[in-house]
Amino acid sequence: MLTAYEESLKNFWDLNNCLDSAERKGFEKGEAIGLEKGEAIGLEKGEAIGLEKGEAIGLEKGEAIGLEKGEAIGLEKGLQNVARNMKQAGMSVEEISKLSGLPVDEIEKL
Repeated sequence: MLTAYEESLKNFWDLNNCLDSAERKGFEKGEAIGLEKGEAIGLEKGEAIGLEKGEAIGLEKGEAIGLEKGEAIGLEKGLQNVARNMKQAGMSVEEISKLSGLPVDEIEKL
C-alpha cells in the first residue's frame, strides 16, 4: 500500500508523463502540418519562379530565332529584287545566278 505522499508523487509523475506525451504528439502533429503547408507554399512559389524564368528564356530564344528567320527572308527577298532588276536590265539568267547565288529556275520565275 502506498502512503499519501507516494500516491501524490505517483500522480504527479503520471500527469507529467501524460503531459510530455501529449506535448510530443502535438509537436509531431504540428510539425507534419507545418511541413505539408510549407511544402505547398514552396511548390507554388517555385512553380511561379520557374514559369517566369522559363517564359523569359523562351521569349529570348523565340526572339533570336525570329530575328534569324527574318534576316534570312529579308536577304532572300533582297537577292530576288536585285536579280529581278538585273533580269530587267537585260543580263542573262546564268550570269545573274552566278552573281546572286540564286538557282536559274528561281530567276526565270521572277
